[in-house]
Amino acid sequence: MRDDLTVRDVMTRAYLGVSESDQLRDVAELLVTEEASVIAVVRGSTPQGMLNDRQLLASLLDPDVPRDTPVARRMTPNPPTISSDADLAEAASILADVSTDHLFIIEDGELAGVLSENDLLTAVTSLLATQSGRDESDRGVDNVENQEFEDEELEDFSTQSVCELCGTLKSDLSNFNGQLVCTDCRSV
Repeated sequence: MRDDLTVRDVMTRAYLGVSESDQLRDVAELLVTEEASVIAVVRGSTPQGMLNDRQLLASLLDPDVPRDTPVARRMTPNPPTISSDADLAEAASILADVSTDHLFIIEDGELAGVLSENDLLTAVTSLLATQSGRDESDRGVDNVENQEFEDEELEDFSTQSVCELCGTLKSDLSNFNGQLVCTDCRSV
């Protein structure tokens, strides 16, 4: 895996969006059906707010909040955003400073995806594991697997991982509903 990853490299392009007038009960059904933890409240393709599963559950359990309440009344306005060109350190810093576990990704002024703490943790863990492997080989640590491959092959091998659904080794995995999935499994 590369050491110079940007938000674009690890973000999830698929996101759930609803309008400000959608009702809480409908949004709850959508989150459960899609097995998601956050929803974007959008006007066109511009994020107006964010509603996560904890906020939604609290709203639905509050006896003073009718289930047909518009999402706009319970959402977090002005959700935290970041450019897709930003580096992962900046994304981690923003997530640490705000009281949410998701960032909305903006490309060309429009909502382009979501970055979750899980996406970020997966990327950083992979980077650390890759860096740790490089450090060992740089120090001359004997590694039987590494001795079987030429340097070029190792470079290609380090960018691959196993799809959590089909179990194949692929280089184009992305986070989909909390799992690292290849393009073939995402389209199923």
